[in-house]
Amino acid sequence: MGTLPLSADRIAELLIDGTIVATEGVPNVVLEELVKEEQSLAEIATDIASRCKRIRALLIENLPLGSHDLAGRKVIITIPKPLDKAAFAAAYPASHFPELYSQVLNTSAINHKVAKAVKEEYCVPGERQIQIRD
Repeated sequence: MGTLPLSADRIAELLIDGTIVATEGVPNVVLEELVKEEQSLAEIATDIASRCKRIRALLIENLPLGSHDLAGRKVIITIPKPLDKAAFAAAYPASHFPELYSQVLNTSAINHKVAKAVKEEYCVPGERQIQIRD
């Protein structure tokens, strides 16, 4: 079965704030076209993100440290110095420096240590989500 091209007007007829409102009489081919378009856009977005990453790597490689005015934008090259948490924790243990530490809820342990029914009491509804898989 061939696919029908979707015009902006036709999409506008079907969608209001991203929700299909005309479910009656909407052919599956229209929904299939939306899925195909989403896939195409996702592939383009991946290509764009990859190209941006390569461009940034080239800029980092070819510009010295500091601020540069290029193409009407400011490009800043730095070398961050992240904290070596393991080395710091070894030098400043919690037993001697409790003010540097805090107790944090381990959410990944909840699934293993708390009954599902108990956990469900504390869950709040989220947003509707979609997954599109091959």
